[in-house]
Amino acid sequence: MAGRLLQGLLRWLAPLTALAFTWVALHHYEVSYADSAKLTAYLVFGVTLPGMLVWRRLRRRTDVFYLDAAAGFAVGCALQLAVYLPGRWIGVPEIVVVAPIIIVVAFLTDGRLRRWWRGSPEGSVWGAWIIAMVVIFGVAMLSIDAFRSEPLEGYGAGYVYVDIPFHLALAAELKHHVPFQTPYVWDLPLQYHWYAHAHVAATSWATDVEIETLIRRVVPVTMLLAVTVGTAGLAQGWARRRWTGPVAAAVLIGVSSVTLYGWNRHTSGTVLDTPWWASPSQSFGQVMVIPAIALLVGILRGRKMPKLGVWALFTLSVAGVMAAKATMVPLLLAAVVAGFASWLVFRGRFHLPSLVALVIVIGSLAFAQFVIFGGASQGTTIRPFDSIHRLLPFWGFRTGPGDSWYAGATAAGAVIDVYGYLLLAAGLFAFGRRLLVNPAIASLFAVTVAGLGAAMVFVQHGNSERYFTRSAAALMIPLAVWGVAWLIRRSKPLRVKAVMAAAFVIGPVLALLIGWQTFPKPVASGPDQNWQALGYMLGPISAAIGIALLVGALLSLLTKRMGARASAAGLACIVLMGMGALPTYRVVARNVQAVEANGLDHVITRIGPTDIPWRGEEAARFLRANSSPDDLVATNAHCRIPERTRCDARAFWLAGYTERRILLEGWAYTVQANLAEERDGALYGPFWDPELEARNDGVFLDPNPNTAAILKGRYSVDFLFVDKRFGEVDENKMAVIATKTYDLGEAQIWRLR
Repeated sequence: MAGRLLQGLLRWLAPLTALAFTWVALHHYEVSYADSAKLTAYLVFGVTLPGMLVWRRLRRRTDVFYLDAAAGFAVGCALQLAVYLPGRWIGVPEIVVVAPIIIVVAFLTDGRLRRWWRGSPEGSVWGAWIIAMVVIFGVAMLSIDAFRSEPLEGYGAGYVYVDIPFHLALAAELKHHVPFQTPYVWDLPLQYHWYAHAHVAATSWATDVEIETLIRRVVPVTMLLAVTVGTAGLAQGWARRRWTGPVAAAVLIGVSSVTLYGWNRHTSGTVLDTPWWASPSQSFGQVMVIPAIALLVGILRGRKMPKLGVWALFTLSVAGVMAAKATMVPLLLAAVVAGFASWLVFRGRFHLPSLVALVIVIGSLAFAQFVIFGGASQGTTIRPFDSIHRLLPFWGFRTGPGDSWYAGATAAGAVIDVYGYLLLAAGLFAFGRRLLVNPAIASLFAVTVAGLGAAMVFVQHGNSERYFTRSAAALMIPLAVWGVAWLIRRSKPLRVKAVMAAAFVIGPVLALLIGWQTFPKPVASGPDQNWQALGYMLGPISAAIGIALLVGALLSLLTKRMGARASAAGLACIVLMGMGALPTYRVVARNVQAVEANGLDHVITRIGPTDIPWRGEEAARFLRANSSPDDLVATNAHCRIPERTRCDARAFWLAGYTERRILLEGWAYTVQANLAEERDGALYGPFWDPELEARNDGVFLDPNPNTAAILKGRYSVDFLFVDKRFGEVDENKMAVIATKTYDLGEAQIWRLR
């Protein structure tokens, strides 16, 4: 009894340790302990707990605790949005706090529901501590890589990552308005995956924490915790081996892609690269897909029609995915189609449950495309291998359309572009023919193929086709670990397992040796430049695969002499997966060097003009405090950075920091801007409504009663915000039509009379 109690204490001490480290890290980077406490209480008891209870009740079963917790958080977020949006619409956004209390009380007082408080047996103590250490590692790397160079206040706060103001503007819009619209262009529908921003808005109402703090600090960390635990839960739930959960979590956060080139940092990032903290929709979508994929695997594994509660959960989960991240739903569609086809082709059975799942996914995809996105392409077009063509000069190829080398270089580039993910997922090939004949495994394999393939076929102005690959990579990992577990399960003698462990250890050693041989970047030149580039690109990959096969064969012979048998191909897969330790080594080494050089305090890595004017954030907060959410603001700043030869239309900071709608700020990331055929046109093209632009700018260029009357009468503009970097106004003329309320630094605010 005492031993069991001690184990329980040690098991719960692990997540508490990770939580304490997270609080300290966030506090160092400008999140108060009071805010951390409020957020922890709300996200645990107001989102995760009610979501987990509903998840268990509708499934009528409990699962691996890691999966129950992560899926519960995702379901809780979906329920949060289902309550918040109508509550915001009727003017009672605070209802988002009441709904979880009702759910928890119901599960406490109703005897039929009380049983769902008891979960399945927890994992091992060592497993809990490994996952806790993985979380600590992830939070540390996230803090050093992102938070350290992105201060919220003080010197350097104006150098904000380009997309952050955009996400602040969307979250502010959803905090104050339902129905909502694009907050930085007047009367323009918002057609974007906005679920993450609605989650931020609801959480801000529930906790009274600033939107900026949530998006730039809390969301990346929260989603890191959820996706780490969820990945562990998926792997352990599928493989039914306790060690698979911690291993999958470690691979997700520490590896996530494999590169063998010593010079190439382009493909050596982990899941915590810039898109994780700079795109809340990506991290939020990665969490929301966890319950959907877990339920889908369960549906495809069974012959009978699941109960109504499972379908309700599946529908809710897919609905939560459809506008969390647009790249997720096509991957789910590929998974369902592959599962249905596997049942039909290899088992000769018309599997009705997978057909029902297919209808739900197609319906959600159609709803997202035609209702949420308004039928727009969001700048995504079908141009096979265009993303590869853009990288050919970077890899050293000198070729172009019509050239005899063009097709070969493109094929080599495609291999180079995806090899890291394929090596990372080498464990899934241990399944062999089961990748096709087992419907559940086939569906997950289809996610891998669809994610890598979509990134090759589609192109988007902001290179967002890469999100297909990133989304698929996180789901590859539990499948690959499941494959390794299946391989190990077939190898009964303990000595064979020891050989497999040795194969995994050999992997990173080989990867480091290959990396050292290719550093610095070799330069192809001369008449044989394309042949040289081909050798530089495919040489390390060929060497890795060849050496892995050789090592696998040698280790297979060793096990045979030991009186056992192990597949040479399986051992080679383990060697290749072991090579994934190389990115982890590089990330740690880079961050250790950075801390040794500059410490843990904020370091500003950019110079030149800032995105936000001097005293601009202070001015925006002043305007927010002295205006209504329904007030409309006009500004003279339409470009992100002044004094550039081209106008970068990604100017969103004023809408984000004031939390007010702007008549016309920037115009990038809108449906109209994305109609441009090329990226430059989408980001640097002119505004499509010159009349609105002229009316907006008229009051700043020539302040007079007529120009003011147009803004006040036709558009109901209440405030004028002057960014002095784009030109100062004639204050004597402006004083006739407006009252100055703020004038510090490079910012000036006037209230129209």
